[in-house]
Amino acid sequence: MALMRIIDNKWMVVSISTEPEFKASTPRLLFEGLYINVGGVSEVVNLRLESIDPAHYGTKVGVMIRNTLEPASPNASVVVTALGDITFQYRTMELEAAHSTDDTINRVGFPHWVRLTREASQFTAQHSSDGVNWQTVQDKSSEQASSIEISMDERVHMGLAITSGSPARRAQAHMASVIVTGLVNPGGQFAQVNDIGCLADSMDCVK
Repeated sequence: MALMRIIDNKWMVVSISTEPEFKASTPRLLFEGLYINVGGVSEVVNLRLESIDPAHYGTKVGVMIRNTLEPASPNASVVVTALGDITFQYRTMELEAAHSTDDTINRVGFPHWVRLTREASQFTAQHSSDGVNWQTVQDKSSEQASSIEISMDERVHMGLAITSGSPARRAQAHMASVIVTGLVNPGGQFAQVNDIGCLADSMDCVK
Protein backbone atom coordinates (compact mmCIF):
# COMPACT_ATOMS: atom_id res chain seq x y z
CA MET A 1 0.00 0.00 0.00
CA ALA A 2 1.23 3.48 -0.83
CA LEU A 3 2.12 5.83 1.99
CA MET A 4 1.62 9.53 2.55
CA ARG A 5 2.70 12.07 5.12
CA ILE A 6 1.80 15.75 5.43
CA ILE A 7 4.26 18.06 7.20
CA ASP A 8 3.87 21.86 7.17
CA ASN A 9 1.37 21.61 4.30
CA LYS A 10 3.87 19.64 2.21
CA TRP A 11 3.12 16.16 0.94
CA MET A 12 5.48 13.21 0.93
CA VAL A 13 4.24 10.22 -1.06
CA VAL A 14 5.85 6.80 -1.34
CA SER A 15 4.80 4.31 -3.99
CA ILE A 16 4.32 0.63 -3.54
CA SER A 17 6.71 -1.57 -5.48
CA THR A 18 5.26 -2.53 -8.84
CA GLU A 19 4.13 -6.14 -9.08
CA PRO A 20 6.71 -8.03 -11.18
CA GLU A 21 4.18 -9.39 -13.64
CA PHE A 22 2.86 -5.90 -14.34
CA LYS A 23 6.07 -3.91 -14.92
CA ALA A 24 3.64 -1.05 -14.73
CA SER A 25 4.26 2.32 -16.32
CA THR A 26 0.75 3.54 -15.56
CA PRO A 27 0.65 6.03 -12.65
CA ARG A 28 -1.34 4.76 -9.69
CA LEU A 29 -3.89 7.02 -8.02
CA LEU A 30 -2.79 7.40 -4.42
CA PHE A 31 -5.29 9.75 -2.86
CA GLU A 32 -8.98 9.34 -3.37
CA GLY A 33 -11.91 11.08 -1.77
CA LEU A 34 -12.31 14.27 -3.81
CA TYR A 35 -15.45 13.95 -5.88
CA ILE A 36 -16.13 16.60 -8.47
CA ASN A 37 -19.64 17.47 -9.61
CA VAL A 38 -19.56 18.79 -13.16
CA GLY A 39 -22.09 21.40 -14.13
CA GLY A 40 -20.37 23.18 -16.98
CA VAL A 41 -17.75 24.47 -14.55
CA SER A 42 -14.05 23.84 -15.09
CA GLU A 43 -12.26 21.57 -12.62
CA VAL A 44 -8.51 21.82 -12.06
CA VAL A 45 -6.02 19.85 -9.99
CA ASN A 46 -2.46 21.10 -9.78
CA LEU A 47 0.60 20.78 -7.57
CA ARG A 48 4.20 21.85 -7.14
CA LEU A 49 6.52 18.88 -7.38
CA GLU A 50 9.60 19.59 -5.29
CA SER A 51 11.61 16.41 -5.73
CA ILE A 52 11.52 12.79 -6.89
CA ASP A 53 13.58 10.00 -5.37
CA PRO A 54 13.11 7.51 -8.20
CA ALA A 55 13.24 3.75 -8.08
CA HIS A 56 13.68 3.44 -11.84
CA TYR A 57 13.84 5.64 -14.94
CA GLY A 58 10.15 4.75 -15.35
CA THR A 59 9.14 6.44 -12.07
CA LYS A 60 6.32 8.95 -12.67
CA VAL A 61 4.66 11.43 -10.31
CA GLY A 62 1.82 13.88 -10.92
CA VAL A 63 -1.95 14.37 -10.84
CA MET A 64 -4.77 12.23 -12.18
CA ILE A 65 -8.51 12.37 -12.87
CA ARG A 66 -10.36 9.04 -13.13
CA ASN A 67 -13.94 8.11 -13.87
CA THR A 68 -13.84 5.24 -11.34
CA LEU A 69 -11.26 3.48 -9.16
CA GLU A 70 -11.27 0.38 -11.36
CA PRO A 71 -7.99 -0.32 -13.21
CA ALA A 72 -9.77 -0.27 -16.59
CA SER A 73 -11.41 3.12 -15.99
CA PRO A 74 -11.05 6.04 -18.40
CA ASN A 75 -8.56 8.49 -16.94
CA ALA A 76 -6.16 11.32 -17.65
CA SER A 77 -2.95 12.28 -15.89
CA VAL A 78 -0.03 14.67 -16.26
CA VAL A 79 3.20 13.44 -14.70
CA VAL A 80 6.88 14.21 -14.43
CA THR A 81 9.22 11.29 -15.05
CA ALA A 82 12.45 10.50 -13.23
CA LEU A 83 14.30 11.81 -16.30
CA GLY A 84 12.52 15.17 -16.15
CA ASP A 85 10.17 14.56 -19.08
CA ILE A 86 6.52 15.66 -18.94
CA THR A 87 3.90 13.12 -20.01
CA PHE A 88 0.18 13.55 -20.65
CA GLN A 89 -1.23 10.03 -20.34
CA TYR A 90 -4.85 9.05 -20.89
CA ARG A 91 -7.35 6.28 -21.59
CA THR A 92 -10.45 7.47 -23.44
CA MET A 93 -12.56 4.31 -23.08
CA GLU A 94 -12.86 1.51 -20.55
CA LEU A 95 -10.43 -1.37 -21.20
CA GLU A 96 -8.64 0.65 -23.88
CA ALA A 97 -4.85 0.80 -23.86
CA ALA A 98 -3.36 4.01 -22.50
CA HIS A 99 -2.00 6.67 -24.86
CA SER A 100 0.46 9.43 -24.11
CA THR A 101 1.90 12.70 -25.32
CA ASP A 102 5.52 13.07 -24.24
CA ASP A 103 7.20 16.46 -23.97
CA THR A 104 10.86 15.44 -24.13
CA ILE A 105 12.24 18.53 -25.85
CA ASN A 106 13.22 20.41 -22.70
CA ARG A 107 13.66 18.28 -19.61
CA VAL A 108 12.59 20.04 -16.44
CA GLY A 109 14.17 20.54 -13.05
CA PHE A 110 12.64 21.03 -9.63
CA PRO A 111 10.55 22.55 -8.34
CA HIS A 112 8.10 22.15 -11.21
CA TRP A 113 4.33 22.57 -11.43
CA VAL A 114 1.81 20.34 -13.24
CA ARG A 115 -1.86 21.05 -13.86
CA LEU A 116 -4.71 18.97 -15.28
CA THR A 117 -7.89 20.77 -16.34
CA ARG A 118 -11.26 19.25 -17.13
CA GLU A 119 -13.69 21.43 -19.07
CA ALA A 120 -16.81 19.29 -19.54
CA SER A 121 -15.34 16.28 -21.40
CA GLN A 122 -12.16 18.04 -22.57
CA PHE A 123 -8.93 17.35 -20.66
CA THR A 124 -5.81 19.51 -21.00
CA ALA A 125 -2.42 18.90 -19.39
CA GLN A 126 -0.07 21.78 -18.60
CA HIS A 127 3.19 22.38 -16.77
CA SER A 128 5.12 25.39 -15.48
CA SER A 129 8.53 26.27 -14.11
CA ASP A 130 7.14 29.02 -11.86
CA GLY A 131 3.46 28.21 -11.26
CA VAL A 132 2.43 31.35 -13.16
CA ASN A 133 3.30 30.86 -16.81
CA TRP A 134 1.85 27.60 -18.09
CA GLN A 135 2.69 25.54 -21.16
CA THR A 136 0.45 22.91 -22.71
CA VAL A 137 2.09 19.50 -22.79
CA GLN A 138 2.84 18.72 -26.40
CA ASP A 139 5.40 16.94 -28.50
CA LYS A 140 6.95 18.22 -31.71
CA SER A 141 4.89 15.52 -33.44
CA SER A 142 1.53 16.97 -34.45
CA GLU A 143 0.02 13.49 -34.22
CA GLN A 144 0.11 13.52 -30.42
CA ALA A 145 -2.77 15.23 -28.64
CA SER A 146 -2.24 18.24 -26.38
CA SER A 147 -5.81 17.89 -25.13
CA ILE A 148 -8.23 15.01 -25.41
CA GLU A 149 -11.97 14.40 -25.13
CA ILE A 150 -12.89 11.72 -22.60
CA SER A 151 -16.44 10.89 -21.57
CA MET A 152 -16.69 10.64 -17.77
CA ASP A 153 -19.47 10.75 -15.21
CA GLU A 154 -20.42 13.97 -13.46
CA ARG A 155 -18.73 12.70 -10.32
CA VAL A 156 -15.09 11.69 -10.77
CA HIS A 157 -11.98 11.00 -8.69
CA MET A 158 -9.16 13.52 -8.63
CA GLY A 159 -5.88 12.94 -6.84
CA LEU A 160 -2.13 12.55 -6.72
CA ALA A 161 -0.54 9.74 -8.71
CA ILE A 162 2.75 7.87 -8.54
CA THR A 163 4.29 4.72 -9.97
CA SER A 164 7.70 3.36 -9.06
CA GLY A 165 8.28 1.59 -12.37
CA SER A 166 10.26 -1.03 -10.47
CA PRO A 167 9.25 -4.52 -9.30
CA ALA A 168 11.49 -4.30 -6.25
CA ARG A 169 11.85 -0.69 -5.10
CA ARG A 170 9.66 2.13 -3.88
CA ALA A 171 9.75 5.65 -5.30
CA GLN A 172 9.30 8.76 -3.17
CA ALA A 173 8.21 12.29 -4.06
CA HIS A 174 7.77 15.56 -2.20
CA MET A 175 4.93 17.88 -3.24
CA ALA A 176 3.44 21.16 -2.10
CA SER A 177 0.70 23.61 -3.13
CA VAL A 178 -1.77 20.86 -3.97
CA ILE A 179 -4.86 22.71 -5.20
CA VAL A 180 -8.20 21.38 -6.42
CA THR A 181 -10.85 23.73 -7.81
CA GLY A 182 -14.42 22.85 -8.66
CA LEU A 183 -17.38 21.57 -6.67
CA VAL A 184 -15.52 19.31 -4.27
CA ASN A 185 -17.43 16.91 -2.02
CA PRO A 186 -16.28 16.15 0.56
CA GLY A 187 -14.11 19.19 1.09
CA GLY A 188 -10.75 19.26 2.77
CA GLN A 189 -7.72 17.08 2.25
CA PHE A 190 -7.56 13.86 0.27
CA ALA A 191 -9.40 11.28 2.33
CA GLN A 192 -8.03 7.88 1.39
CA VAL A 193 -5.09 6.06 -0.13
CA ASN A 194 -5.84 3.68 -2.99
CA ASP A 195 -3.67 1.44 -5.12
CA ILE A 196 -5.41 1.40 -8.48
CA GLY A 197 -2.83 -0.60 -10.39
CA CYS A 198 -3.32 -1.47 -14.04
CA LEU A 199 -4.54 -4.25 -16.26
CA ALA A 200 -2.14 -7.19 -16.40
CA ASP A 201 -3.03 -7.92 -20.03
CA SER A 202 -3.05 -4.29 -21.19
CA MET A 203 -0.29 -2.57 -23.14
CA ASP A 204 -0.28 0.31 -20.68
CA CYS A 205 1.15 -2.03 -18.04
CA VAL A 206 4.29 -2.78 -19.99
CA LYS A 207 6.80 -0.34 -21.34
